[in-house]
Amino acid sequence: MKIKNKKAVSQVVTTMLIIMLTISAVAIIGFAINNSIKNQLALSPKTSCLEMQFSPPIKIEKACYNLNTNDTELTIKRNADDKIQINTLVFILNSGSGSDSFTCGNSCGNCQILKIAERKIYYLNIDEKPTETSVKLNNCLIETKNIVDC
Repeated sequence: MKIKNKKAVSQVVTTMLIIMLTISAVAIIGFAINNSIKNQLALSPKTSCLEMQFSPPIKIEKACYNLNTNDTELTIKRNADDKIQINTLVFILNSGSGSDSFTCGNSCGNCQILKIAERKIYYLNIDEKPTETSVKLNNCLIETKNIVDC
């Protein structure tokens, strides 16, 4: 059997190749977009700020100012049923002249983040006696408490 119209066969092969290249390109782009979306979802917080404020994973049990050492002592307790990954814990001390913040994170050698069901006292020092403290968890304000004398 002889092919009478070689030009028509060439056009069919070219069309098939273009269709296959287009499908491959769409598949590669779709795969890349899908992976990008999955990575962003993995990095996003599993618990919203509103949920953390409604059911806080940590609590300020005591906030007092030690007149002998000039330290603010914060007793913080983490809930036993907490499943939130804490990346940063920020303590904000408010005084008459402004506020100072102290960040506690995994990269900080001196300050360790609470483990589940752990209670810890954090000692913070500023120049002026603070009046209140706030705690932020993963950049979400969790609680504010007045500071009393120890």
